[in-house]
Amino acid sequence: MVIRMTEELCRKLYYLSFSNEKVTGTVIAQIIETFNQAMALKKTVVCLKSSDCHQIVASSGHDEIMENIRQEGFRYSINNYRGKEIGELYVVPWENTCFSLSEEKMLNALINQLAGLLERLVPPEADACLFEEVDRYKQLLTIDKLTGVYNRYQFEETMDKIEREKHYPVSLVFVDVDGLKIINDYLGHKYGDMALKETALLLKKAFRENDLVARVGGDEFAILLPFTQRKIAEMRCKSLTEALKLYNKENNIPPLSFSVGVATTSGLETIREIFHLADLEMYKQKQKNLLKYGNFLRSRCLSISTEVGTTLQHQCLL
Repeated sequence: MVIRMTEELCRKLYYLSFSNEKVTGTVIAQIIETFNQAMALKKTVVCLKSSDCHQIVASSGHDEIMENIRQEGFRYSINNYRGKEIGELYVVPWENTCFSLSEEKMLNALINQLAGLLERLVPPEADACLFEEVDRYKQLLTIDKLTGVYNRYQFEETMDKIEREKHYPVSLVFVDVDGLKIINDYLGHKYGDMALKETALLLKKAFRENDLVARVGGDEFAILLPFTQRKIAEMRCKSLTEALKLYNKENNIPPLSFSVGVATTSGLETIREIFHLADLEMYKQKQKNLLKYGNFLRSRCLSISTEVGTTLQHQCLL
């Protein structure tokens, strides 16, 4: 891709950056229009990040790819001088190719320019405190307090959103912690809670940043994988198995075992339907795991319980 930036366009971008802050939105629109033309891009979009959504400030180019901008475009984070993300820049070239070094420099210059302009659109400090308070309550509403992953409410909200936006194919992984009741009965709920926390850490390690990990029941977790074929989801499950083996080898207190189910839809079934399919697949594996690992888990928990009890008695004598 060849840059078509002329001296006149460079000058226009420069003067626009010093325009009156009262018309910041208009200025950004003009800059994006100029940049899209200068770089010969298919689409350029700037978004302002708020407490609960991303608001489009300006866009230029072909409107028909607007719905797929996140999928087709390159995303760049726009941060203020404190390093906080305040916006996003999406650019879509005509050809499916990477940008050259000189083009990347132009993009970085634009991002720096947009950072100062978007800062003008961010609410004043007093309002920012209000947004932080809203974020805190939003976190309480969407995050599972024990494990730190998303809760059932946020999982279902995201499930519906992905369905509306048709991010197909969508895969769903259902994970159940085997023998949590055995851990609770033999070692106490402290170790049962520890098992759930360790499970959440292993899931976040095995799955990708864009995959949504949630605790959807007492000992049940579910992972949503948008734009993901079943084969890729199964590869993530293999990564989970490897991480689980390493955990049990290095630090198996409490010992962990998972039952896993996977299902995928390309749009023919709803995500809620594949949720139940993955649940059924998980349940079948759970029946096998209880027969295979049930006695071992009881034996291991009893051994740990004895070790812990002996240690506590020794500490009391000291």
